[in-house]
Amino acid sequence: MIFFHLWLVLTPHSSRKKTKTAGKGKLSPVSEPDLEPELVLATKEVAKSLGGDVKETESELLSTLRLHSSETTTGTAPSLSELFVGMKVERKPQSGMEEVPRHLPSGTEVRQGYHIDLKDQPRARKPYTQPRDSSVPRTHVDLFGGQPLGIFKKREEDTHGPAAPISVLPTWERLYLHELEQSMQHPPSNAFVEMIQWTKQGKLWTFPIDNEAGLVEEMKVGFHEHVFLERHLEGWCPKRGPIRHFMELVCTGLSKNPHLTVERKQAHIEWYKNYFNQKEKLLKELGAIEVS
Repeated sequence: MIFFHLWLVLTPHSSRKKTKTAGKGKLSPVSEPDLEPELVLATKEVAKSLGGDVKETESELLSTLRLHSSETTTGTAPSLSELFVGMKVERKPQSGMEEVPRHLPSGTEVRQGYHIDLKDQPRARKPYTQPRDSSVPRTHVDLFGGQPLGIFKKREEDTHGPAAPISVLPTWERLYLHELEQSMQHPPSNAFVEMIQWTKQGKLWTFPIDNEAGLVEEMKVGFHEHVFLERHLEGWCPKRGPIRHFMELVCTGLSKNPHLTVERKQAHIEWYKNYFNQKEKLLKELGAIEVS
């Protein structure tokens, strides 16, 4: 069916009549390489389906196809000059700014020939103004009429002598005197003068050197109080066993510590006493304390 439609489209009406006389001259077949192989094969199928003289029908169809192909190939593309014939180009006079349309919607601004919709632009924030409400009473605040907090002390006025000039704050005066002293003070001439200066500032020990300087309370405690600490174990610590051995090691370590006071050492022993009293039941189950 498809081949029949192709034959009806491509074959003219005069060539559709079948020639029954054999004396008429036959058309020479058209060279097949001018057409596509698929199209030539389809033409052969159409000629076979029509019947009659297959060779002649095929030759007529191929000649018709060649005629159509030659018409399409010989046609040249039109040039630009032919396309622009009859066309008119409208030219507008150039000006510094485009003509502004007379009727524009509200909220539209014209800037350098462009239409800008003010609705799309971000709005600037207006400063907040407190609404005037007559119903809200306004009270006057007196900054100096309240009770002072007493943070700043008033200078005592000397009624006997002449009026002293108003001075700056005491902190400023102290800093000024310190700066003045630093500017007038000469650097130390030797190491001894430097150490004396550091001693006045509290950076070194006082002369003569005393290893117990500042330990006023410790001077009242004897040396034996720091060393012999086993007497604090009597009354609560077992006579033998792992707990006794542990506490003897604790007392030995505390007696060799020169940085702790007697009160701190006794507090250490008291803490272990309270700890073992709390764990007495567990220690008896483990056998660390003898059950009497």
